[in-house]
Amino acid sequence: MNASLKTLEYLGTLSKSLIEGSRSKADNGINLYTPDGVSSYNALWLRDFSYMVEYAGNYIPEKDIINCLNYAISGKREDGWMPDRIYGDGTAV
Repeated sequence: MNASLKTLEYLGTLSKSLIEGSRSKADNGINLYTPDGVSSYNALWLRDFSYMVEYAGNYIPEKDIINCLNYAISGKREDGWMPDRIYGDGTAV
């Protein structure tokens, strides 16, 4: 295996590990993905999650992506404002 393929394999393994480490449960039971890789924030940060999906989405189950998007949309205010993040208890910020 050449060096480029080894590097890509290593980066894929590392990405998968970080994605799995960032998973935490919301109060309603869905998986949230925190930006820190160790699930310490207990919130779905929308910008960071969008980067995860864009660049490492193949390591996130499709059902989780859909659930996170719906969870984020549930935090939308009546005036259309979308939250920056939404905590595991449903609090939108």
